[in-house]
Amino acid sequence: MASSEQILDVVARPGVSPASDRIPAGAPTAGASWSLMRQGVHLGTLVLARVDQPWFVCSFRATSDWEASRPTVEAWTRAVDEGDEDEMICALEAVDALGLSLDPVTGAEAIGDFLIHVEGRAARFRY
Repeated sequence: MASSEQILDVVARPGVSPASDRIPAGAPTAGASWSLMRQGVHLGTLVLARVDQPWFVCSFRATSDWEASRPTVEAWTRAVDEGDEDEMICALEAVDALGLSLDPVTGAEAIGDFLIHVEGRAARFRY
């Protein structure tokens, strides 16, 4: 997981892209998909729509098991949106404690260390 300082730096400058907007070689392409997992439980499926460096923008299809993790992930997204640094740190620790992973479904690699935001049927992640 990225350090708190790295997270706060990214959040403090929303919309700022890295110096290079090029997509790295081997990066997932549109249509790639992952199962969002929590300790072997399938929470939902992410399907990549586009890359908006450094974020991978996806659609999200939740399973009924998503409901147990949803409030924790939503609290993280809300803290980022509000810019509350103390709350961001607490919320990020709570999300990290969930032990989420992204397991490949099609055209992707497994991802264990990432940041994720889910809002309804939309999700974005970076790793």
